[in-house]
Amino acid sequence: MAESKSADSNILLPKEGDWSGFLDEAAEVDVAGGSYNAVVCAAGGWAGGAPGDDGFMKSVDFLYRVNFLTAAASARLAAKYLAPGGLLALTGAAAALQGGTPGMAAYGMTKAATHHLVKSMAEPG
Repeated sequence: MAESKSADSNILLPKEGDWSGFLDEAAEVDVAGGSYNAVVCAAGGWAGGAPGDDGFMKSVDFLYRVNFLTAAASARLAAKYLAPGGLLALTGAAAALQGGTPGMAAYGMTKAATHHLVKSMAEPG
């Protein structure tokens, strides 16, 4: 994860470990009793491979972390700290809307999960 020089604020997630406690603690310090006007998840990655390929599970692990967990962390920040009328931006992909993605199954899976998260965030409650 890398800092965006053009952002007003950055919360950089650790490369490994549990993000749950870290995320809330970092946001409390960062927002200091206020709120965010926007939460933008610009993290992500790509890897190819089919379920039968030797490196498939490594791709799943990597892409789950960089594509989906970063989106989930951003949704958590938005749910707790986004100002009314604020913007949550998550990066989806056309692969999530297509049929199967046999040559890039892990990528399609993580982006489909992100699309589902977007739909869930759009619902009341």
